[in-house]
Amino acid sequence: MRTVLLPSEAVRPRWFFSIDLRWGKQLKPESAQSAEEFADAVRQRRRQLRTVKPTKARRWKFKLFTLRRLEPIAPAGSAPAIASELTALPADALLTRHRDLVVYLAKGDAVPAVVHELGRLREITFRGVGEGSGKARDLDEFDAAYHHLVLWNETEQAIWGAYRLGLGFELYPQGGIRAFYLSGFFRIRREAHPFFAQSLEMGRAFVVPEAQLKPMPLYLLWKGIVHVLLRHPGKLRYVVGSVSVSNSYSRHSQGVMLGFLNHHFRDAHWARYILPRKRFRLRLRPRDRELIAHSEPADMQRFDRLIADIEPHNLRFPVLIKKYVGQNAKVIAFNRDPEFNTVDALMYMDVSDLPQDTLKPVLEELEAAQSQV
Repeated sequence: MRTVLLPSEAVRPRWFFSIDLRWGKQLKPESAQSAEEFADAVRQRRRQLRTVKPTKARRWKFKLFTLRRLEPIAPAGSAPAIASELTALPADALLTRHRDLVVYLAKGDAVPAVVHELGRLREITFRGVGEGSGKARDLDEFDAAYHHLVLWNETEQAIWGAYRLGLGFELYPQGGIRAFYLSGFFRIRREAHPFFAQSLEMGRAFVVPEAQLKPMPLYLLWKGIVHVLLRHPGKLRYVVGSVSVSNSYSRHSQGVMLGFLNHHFRDAHWARYILPRKRFRLRLRPRDRELIAHSEPADMQRFDRLIADIEPHNLRFPVLIKKYVGQNAKVIAFNRDPEFNTVDALMYMDVSDLPQDTLKPVLEELEAAQSQV
């Protein structure tokens, strides 16, 4: 379905007038022990789907003829030029590798061909899930000043994924809190400035569509992030970034997912000092509130299946949210981003709380490299 969702035209309506049809994951008769049990399952699914109602704004937004012009995706960059920039980086820019997959870290202004290709691949990937900037390349003024964690496939001579990283101890002395990309989406009070000055800000994460079903790309990118953290002991205490929840989800599913996160993983302390500029208001039905109130943090997989059962395209909790929760992340705030058609969950991790099984592989690599010196 992600391929189907890729726009094939340069012009696309911003709002769609649609007939309200709802369907969920297929129920198979063989999954029940009896006809009565199957009938009960059908009734339960029907009740679930009745809760998935588009909001009034989505049904009757009278902007049917307002067009959002989508620029054609930029042509692919030169693979030899990209490879040349990456291999010309200093030796310590290569953070980790697995067979033909290599993770590099580079400042944006040092690798212009790489950054241009990152912008193109971001736009392809984000449009595929109903997001994106609408431009030929998803680039902005932060790309040159930030570092880029790049996953390079040597065999295919192609970028498979990336993160954009801002080192707080570099950014804050140079430009204060406005030097951080996140300051454009969240009002950051002075009490939280030391938090950002000690943070690794991460964003614009993607894995190209053809590699998204493979476990290694995200694993290697996260391994690269841990390498960056361990290279700057004492300077990077936190990892902070926003995770997008696309409006491809129904408003009901968005509410359930974000309500679950807010209930179990909210950090009340930092939420007082870091506020969304366009707040997303959680609107939950009493039944959903009760379901969340009686749940446990470990129930995320159960809620993941619940979302998949009622979303027509088998959508689940975003992979990055599940990844970050697995790293003991906390949630600070939710912000609406209409330009990218998303709700963003601002999450952070305390480096001292990262699981040992996350740190151990990187520590072993660093020890092995040190022993060879």
